[in-house]
Amino acid sequence: MRKSIRLTLAIASLLSGSGCSASQGEILEAKDVQFFKVEALDLTPELKLRISGLAFKSSMSVDRITEERHGSQLNILIFLKVAKPGTSGSFAHEVSIPNWTDQVTFGKAGEVIWSRSAARRG
Repeated sequence: MRKSIRLTLAIASLLSGSGCSASQGEILEAKDVQFFKVEALDLTPELKLRISGLAFKSSMSVDRITEERHGSQLNILIFLKVAKPGTSGSFAHEVSIPNWTDQVTFGKAGEVIWSRSAARRG
């Protein structure tokens, strides 16, 4: 009987722990985006990018979008959550490109989606 109770408590603990990590949200990666588009908006005096697409993750919707600095890279993170009525997996986000930014990356994998050197050549 005691083993059964311990096993039940262990399973409940594992499940509640995984629930905590799920509440942080899954981060969308570039490979999982349909219709992924990165447009440079040349607005004087600042450069902006418009990043848009559709999360190709079944039953997930966009929760929030954050920007993080990593040296000379600006990383865009899109957090997903379980879809509910009125939510969507599509996103369109404009980001200002500070002077210190050499590259803009996407997701935990840090896939480069824009670089200042390529923009100068293009």
